[in-house]
Amino acid sequence: MRTKRALGVIVGLALGLASTSSAEGGDTDIPVQPGASGALVASSSSIKISGTVTGPDDQPAPQVRVSLFPSFSQAEKQTDGQGHFTLTFDSRQAGSVGAAAPIVVARDLMRNLAAMLDLEEGATNANLRLEPALTLASRITDADGNALTNSQVQLWFQAEPRVSKLGAAVHTDAKGGFEIKALPRGRQYTVNASAKGFGQERRIVPASDTATNRLELEPFQLARADRRIGGVVLDEDDKPVARASVYFSGDNQPNLNALTDANGQFSIDKVCIGPIHLSANSRNGGYANVMAEGGDTNIVIRITSRRIVSRAEPRIASFVGKPLPNLAPLGLTAAEVPTDQPVLAVLIDAEQRPSRRALRLLGEQAAAIKEKGIIVIVLHTGTMADDEFKIWKKENALPFPIVSLNGDAEKARNAWGAGALPWLILTDKAHRVTAEGFSLEELDSHIKDTGK
Repeated sequence: MRTKRALGVIVGLALGLASTSSAEGGDTDIPVQPGASGALVASSSSIKISGTVTGPDDQPAPQVRVSLFPSFSQAEKQTDGQGHFTLTFDSRQAGSVGAAAPIVVARDLMRNLAAMLDLEEGATNANLRLEPALTLASRITDADGNALTNSQVQLWFQAEPRVSKLGAAVHTDAKGGFEIKALPRGRQYTVNASAKGFGQERRIVPASDTATNRLELEPFQLARADRRIGGVVLDEDDKPVARASVYFSGDNQPNLNALTDANGQFSIDKVCIGPIHLSANSRNGGYANVMAEGGDTNIVIRITSRRIVSRAEPRIASFVGKPLPNLAPLGLTAAEVPTDQPVLAVLIDAEQRPSRRALRLLGEQAAAIKEKGIIVIVLHTGTMADDEFKIWKKENALPFPIVSLNGDAEKARNAWGAGALPWLILTDKAHRVTAEGFSLEELDSHIKDTGK
C-alpha cells in the first residue's frame, strides 16, 4: 500500500568510510564497520543485543559509545574495558511501518573512528571493528556573514522508517565554526543549525563515498528572528479558546510554541520574516492549522472538533490501469520482457537496506515467480555512479534483468509513480498496471487478482 510505505521526514548528510556488514539470526561472530547513535525502551517486545567493539588493530576498544537505531531517545552506552556492550532494542521503535531490525553504531570521538552494522531480523550478536571515520565541518553566520558564536548543530541519522538524533548537539567556537567527528561513511544524515535570536537551517548531505576523511560544508547562514507573530484562537462558534496550544514551524524558522490566554490570544516574539505554519489544538480535541507570515499580528485560527491533517507530501499519480512506462530506452530487449507476459517491476536503491533485503527475497523466490509466468525486472533509481553500479550488478549476479534509471533519481522515481523504495509494480499480459506499492508478501494475492 502507498500509505503503508510512506516514510516522510528529514534526511541526511553524506558521510564517508564505515564499511557495512549484515548479520543473520543466530550469528555470533559478525565483522563490521563505521557509524551513528540512538537508544531504547525496554518492554515485552524488546530483545538484548550483545557484542564487542575492536579497534583497527583488532584489540578491544573500551569506552566507545554504542547505540541502536531507530530509537525514541538519544541514550548511548559505553563499551567496558574489554570492548563488550549489551543494548536493548524495542521493535516498537520502528513504528507500525518499515523494518523492525536495528542498526548498531559505535563511535570513538577521541580517535575519530566509527563502525556501523545493519542487523537482519532476529540477530542478537554484533561485533564491530572501528575504522577511520568522517569529520563534518562548517561555520554558522548571520545573513551578513558575521560569525554566530552562540549557535549549535544537531545531527540526525536516517534509519528507516524514522530519523533519530545522533549524539548531543555540537556548539560553535569563537569563529562560528564546528566539527562533528566519528561519523560513518555511506549513510545519509541531516544537519540542523540554530542559534538563539535567529532561525535555523537544515542541510541534507546525501549518502556517498568521499576520498577524504573530512567534509567541509558551505557556511550556514541564519536569518535574524526579529519579528513578532500573534492572534487569537476561536472555536466553531467564534468563541475564544483559552489554554489552546499553538505551534510554529517553517523552513528556516525557529520551532516555537505558546499557550493562549483567557481571551484566546497568543503572541510569540523572535520569529523570522517569511512563511510560518501554525497549528493549534485545544484540550477537548479541537484542531486547526493555517499559514501566516512573520510579522502578522492579527491571525485568526478557528479550530474544529473534526481533526483534519494535511498530507506532508503531494500525492503521486497512480499508475493502476495505465500502461507500464516505455521500457525501450532502458535497453531491455523483447526477449527479456516479452509482450505477452505479466511484468513485475521492482524499483530499488541498491545502497538502501530495505531494497537489498527485497532483492535477496526476490532471488530466493525467482524460480517460483517464473513458474507463475511473471517476468521480473529491477530498476535501480539511486545515486550510485555508473562504474559502481556495473560492479555491484556483476557481484550480485541476480537471476533477472537489472537496469539503472538515468538522470535525477527523484524525478525518475516520480516518473514511475514510486513512493518509498522498494516499490513494486505488477502488470497484466498487456503490460497494463494492475497493482503498485505493495509488499513481496502480498505478491501472490495480486497475481491472483491479475488473473494469472
